[in-house]
Amino acid sequence: CEEQITSLFLDKMQDSGTYTDPRKWTGEDRRFALFWYYVHTAKDTVIPITFDCPQCKEKHTVAYDLRDLEGGYQVLQGRAQREIEHEGVQYIVRPLNGYNLEELELMQIGLNVAIEEHGAKSGAVRKQASRIRFTRFMLSLEMVGAEGDNEESKRKALEKKLLSMTDISFGSLVELVE
Repeated sequence: CEEQITSLFLDKMQDSGTYTDPRKWTGEDRRFALFWYYVHTAKDTVIPITFDCPQCKEKHTVAYDLRDLEGGYQVLQGRAQREIEHEGVQYIVRPLNGYNLEELELMQIGLNVAIEEHGAKSGAVRKQASRIRFTRFMLSLEMVGAEGDNEESKRKALEKKLLSMTDISFGSLVELVE
């Protein structure tokens, strides 16, 4: 339940005067906040990293200071969403937020239970894994002009639209979103 724990931690760590719901933050913002907190509170930010050397084919370990990693971060300019058009329909593509990630996390727990009950290669497991992939994709999209007065009805309209697409049409939308 990493996403739920992340939300709880970020809830507790914020000042009440400047609080924003961390479930509305992008997944990337949430991870960066955890990283930033760790780097600025840990006594030792140097970690060993082991890798397989492509030249000598042996393992090497180097000490890496996580504070050096933060120097490479760049703030995204503009909004973290993009508008696209696919077959005459306008979509907004956006990163997953904490609410989305918590929903997917619960679905993953269901998948883990199904694996234990039915085995990793069962139809129930394959169906649940497909549903998770589809939901992850769907949660990154908003169909502009979708009918409905609330998020749930707009989500159902998007799901209906995606499920009505041919394999080729859906595949081209996936490529466009990526």
